[in-house]
Amino acid sequence: MIVLKAFCVFSRNREILVYEKVDKKTGQAFLRPIGGKIEFGERSSEAIQREVYEETGQKIKELKLLGVLENIFTQAGDLHHEVDFVYDAKFANEDIYNLERIEVREGENLYFANWKSVNELQKSDPPFVPPDILKLLNQ
Repeated sequence: MIVLKAFCVFSRNREILVYEKVDKKTGQAFLRPIGGKIEFGERSSEAIQREVYEETGQKIKELKLLGVLENIFTQAGDLHHEVDFVYDAKFANEDIYNLERIEVREGENLYFANWKSVNELQKSDPPFVPPDILKLLNQ
């Protein structure tokens, strides 16, 4: 099965906003930008606006598609296939850019997103996913 996802790489002073999650199956931590699955019948641009609002409570503006990536990977022995729509946008509330960390909610789970440089993310532990977003940002 192919999963469609949308991600947004909010930027501030050559840094992007990421948060740490832990894979439920493997227990491995990873960093990722804000985003998530595109629902059936939903455009990727609608999905990223919905995901950002659901996860941060914030509205966005100046949405721009940076690229579409195909991500094929193995996780806990299972093969996964994603098509990732990668966007750039700005928070409508510009005060967000003055914060060092931002609350991110996924259902009942609370995370904190932080600003990290692309250089930091290229060699980060835990790893940044999907990794091809970094290649896209370096173009």
